[in-house]
Amino acid sequence: MEFKLSELLGSAGAAVGLIIAGSIFLQCTSSRFNDLLLRFRSSTDEYRANHASDSRRPPLQAQIRMVRLRLRLMAWASWMAIGAILGLLVAMLCGGGEFLWHDNQLLKGIGAVGLALELVLIGTAAIVHLLESVFGRHEIDDESEDLDERMKA
Repeated sequence: MEFKLSELLGSAGAAVGLIIAGSIFLQCTSSRFNDLLLRFRSSTDEYRANHASDSRRPPLQAQIRMVRLRLRLMAWASWMAIGAILGLLVAMLCGGGEFLWHDNQLLKGIGAVGLALELVLIGTAAIVHLLESVFGRHEIDDESEDLDERMKA
């Protein structure tokens, strides 16, 4: 049951880098979610307080719907990023366990599932993040609907 700690740490380097990258991605999705939540609260407050003119209400309603959709997408992206980080941690722990218990098929299987889960979830989260940014373009159109034509150009 001998192993070299340097070998264990050396093999964990790439995984640690992936965890750091996943954490940065998670921070990005969380930050965008918080920004959208502030925008959603501001828009709904404006709508509820009846400060909006009659011409402003339809674009405001469309904006509220779009921001709500974008919030849901960013929540899903954040959850998937968290799941990806957890999957990678499981894979790392199983890899570390293999240094102690060589040829343990259960650890290999669980580690492979954790790694596959991480790859699928982080890829899906990135696609959802991209989709949210596409919807952001529609929000710009909705927000500028009540502006003069020269302001829209």
